[in-house]
Amino acid sequence: MKGLSQFLRLVIPADPWQLVFLAGAVLLFISPRLSWRPYALILAAKAVSLGLNSDGALKNFLLVAAFLYPVIFAGLLAYLTCFYPGPKPVRRILWLVFLPTLLSLAFIFPIFYRISRPATSVLEPNTSLSLALQWLRSSFWNFPVGLYSCLFSLLLIFAFAFRLQSGKSSLPLALPVSSISWDETTDSWKRTLLLVFILLCPLFLIDGLVGSPLIFVSILSSHPLSSLYLATSRIIAALVDAGVPIALALWILGESGRKMVRTSFQLPELHDAFFAFLLPVGLAGLLSAPGYLVARTNWAIYAVHQASAPQFASYFDLARVWDPWLLLMTVGAFAEEFVFRGLLLPRLLPRYGFHRGIFLTGIVWAAYHFRFDSYQGLSAGGVLLHLAWRLLTCLAMNYVLAWMTLRWKSIIPAGIAHTISNILVVAGINDAIPWSSELLILEWGVVAFLLFRYRPLAWTEPMEEGPPAAHLESVI
Repeated sequence: MKGLSQFLRLVIPADPWQLVFLAGAVLLFISPRLSWRPYALILAAKAVSLGLNSDGALKNFLLVAAFLYPVIFAGLLAYLTCFYPGPKPVRRILWLVFLPTLLSLAFIFPIFYRISRPATSVLEPNTSLSLALQWLRSSFWNFPVGLYSCLFSLLLIFAFAFRLQSGKSSLPLALPVSSISWDETTDSWKRTLLLVFILLCPLFLIDGLVGSPLIFVSILSSHPLSSLYLATSRIIAALVDAGVPIALALWILGESGRKMVRTSFQLPELHDAFFAFLLPVGLAGLLSAPGYLVARTNWAIYAVHQASAPQFASYFDLARVWDPWLLLMTVGAFAEEFVFRGLLLPRLLPRYGFHRGIFLTGIVWAAYHFRFDSYQGLSAGGVLLHLAWRLLTCLAMNYVLAWMTLRWKSIIPAGIAHTISNILVVAGINDAIPWSSELLILEWGVVAFLLFRYRPLAWTEPMEEGPPAAHLESVI
């Protein structure tokens, strides 16, 4: 426990309030991805009686979606301030984060008010301040979850900005001092930091921009729903999603990144690849085994005379695993392994040390998914639980995948394990198992512990030398 507490102190910023600002930036950044459909408002106000038909509801929702674009860029700039605060970070936060977000909300609130305002007498002005305040009090708990996330993120950012202005906190994000360090002025570290920022923030915009021709082709195509067109579009979209982060990583890291392509894809030993294949299959089967054994035992004791015994296939359903489209997940999994374990991990290890480097790689990998994850139908608490689930899942898997990469000096085994794990999850073979997602995290964590405990890695301290730095900028 003492070692764990010391490690946690090393991966928490020297100023814990920086985590408050980071949490606010994350929530603001993902808030446009959350639900902004004012269903609860409409139902509470009985919008049918207001004459709000389906066309009117769609028009108002499109307006809300349009006014969310400034929030997207405000989230990007909040993240940017974490990495590059500039000489006047408080002013940057006020003008580039608060102002566009508040302007967006200033346009969105009237839309919500218009579609859900209470009925009034013709003698009472509909725009009166008292009526608006009454509506706000009665409707506060019926707003969509995206609005709550947006407001809460501003509260967190404001709390940190107040401390920053009073000199009680500082930027950029900094971890406690370590004896393992690069010179912060080196071009290599600047490129690494830029890569992390691109992966966390603007990547989804770049990815959308590169994939936009598919949308125009779909609009102009005379057969947009044909099987050939849909298949071609699906393959191209998967290649774009995988190719964009790889191309950006190689371009940002320059020659040093391109040199690692050959070493990252070294062919592993056959038994190593076989272990990587069997590991996620075994973990998924282990989830289903207890339920099957209990049902089989109950059948043997109480229902032996029934026509058929419980079948393992009903607890470990492989029917959807054979969908050939799931093979496209190979492309995305290997792309992530190349970028995170092949390129990023070797740069974080010498700067932050062995365990901190692996841990921070997992944090960056988890945050990379935040913008792409789906949060539809989740409550405010559900969104927070999903973020926690994403962090724990990526941390647990990252330790196993990092062990494979460092042990066998190739990303291929990690890519195999990552691909098979994704296929099994998407195929839903454990969907009938209660708490299957949480138990899977525990399984990956146990495997990581066993690997590092009984098959420890020999690691030479700095792979790139540099004088000790005064502080370490966080990559979270």
